[in-house]
Amino acid sequence: MENHCQLANWNEVLANFKHLFGNLGEITENNSSIGYNSMKPDVETSIIIFKNGSFSAAMPLHGIGARVDTLTFTSTSLSLSGDNLDYTYKIPPAILLNNPR
Repeated sequence: MENHCQLANWNEVLANFKHLFGNLGEITENNSSIGYNSMKPDVETSIIIFKNGSFSAAMPLHGIGARVDTLTFTSTSLSLSGDNLDYTYKIPPAILLNNPR
């Protein structure tokens, strides 16, 4: 699966985000963002996409903040692109092993 969508199409972003992270941990959603947090005992990781184009991602020894225009969803990752931004969030393999799809 590879699905490109524009941030401006927020409903498509929500649907793809929920499909990618749906059974891997906790998904939080409100009027301005959607986020994923892993659950113990899995690797601690999270990512939040905001409707305004900002995002926050956290992995052990890893964090970033920037503006997003385009999102690309695959079966194991979420790539974010925008001005001076090319970032790929990969679901840790240990989470995928512990949570078969």
